[in-house]
Amino acid sequence: MAVLSHDIKTPLTAIQLYNSLLSEMGPEDPDRAAYHRIIDDQVAWLAHMADTVLGGAKQGNPGAGLTELLKNTACVYHRLHAGRGYSFVLEVPDHLAAVTVDRCAIERVLNNLLDNAIKYSIPHTIRIRASEEYRGLERFVAIEVTDRGRGIDRRFLGRIFEPQYRVDPNGEIAGSGLGLAIVRDIVETRGGRLEVATALGEGSTFRFLLPTAFQTQHNHAFAL
Repeated sequence: MAVLSHDIKTPLTAIQLYNSLLSEMGPEDPDRAAYHRIIDDQVAWLAHMADTVLGGAKQGNPGAGLTELLKNTACVYHRLHAGRGYSFVLEVPDHLAAVTVDRCAIERVLNNLLDNAIKYSIPHTIRIRASEEYRGLERFVAIEVTDRGRGIDRRFLGRIFEPQYRVDPNGEIAGSGLGLAIVRDIVETRGGRLEVATALGEGSTFRFLLPTAFQTQHNHAFAL
């Protein structure tokens, strides 16, 4: 239940925001349909998340709309946090190969990494990038989140994925210490890999690689 409580905060906030925006729109506003879809997606995500935690969920459609998922997530975070001075740049191919990880799991990983990037930095531009690469004979989709926050002391890197471990022991930043533990569990139990590059005072890049079967093409950048 602690995991469920931790992961539902962002979709609940998004639903509240977009519902508020809809209440201010006229019936002919061109954004109404898009906002309704976002709310529907977040509600479906919450239902699937509840089923997952309670042990009743079935595997979702692997690799379905991964590029669209990344664009939608970046748009939601832009709406949620632009007023605080954060912006998001997304670099994603026109097409990404199908992966063997369901949509809900990818959203949980991405949401936790973005929440951390915001939590441990002052307002700035956060970058999300997706690409494909080989590791030996294995092909992966790699998704990374880069911030220019405080960075992580390398002495703590071996422990940051432990449940309830905090690199902020004085409690200056709110949090449960569950986010990165959830990320590691999701990625590694689904055959993926997790990597971190960080420097104190310069920021961090969290990168997760998902097993994939197909191939993709050119990159384009979307500034939000």
